Amino acid sequence: MLQEEKIYIGIDASKTTLDIFILPNKKYMQFTNDMCGIQKLLSKIQQRFSDALIVIESTGGYESL
Repeated sequence: MLQEEKIYIGIDASKTTLDIFILPNKKYMQFTNDMCGIQKLLSKIQQRFSDALIVIESTGGYESL
């Protein structure tokens, strides 16, 4: 029985950007930290990574946008 490889998405939120790293793909992406960038990020996740575990760094306060 084949196990599906788990996908993890890490998000580092800063004042102007959302830096995204995806494992095990080792893919890096960056989005603006505003409504437009967040919508683009969510669209990308829904299209390609809907079963991913998403973790966001929340130490700077910018994650609340």
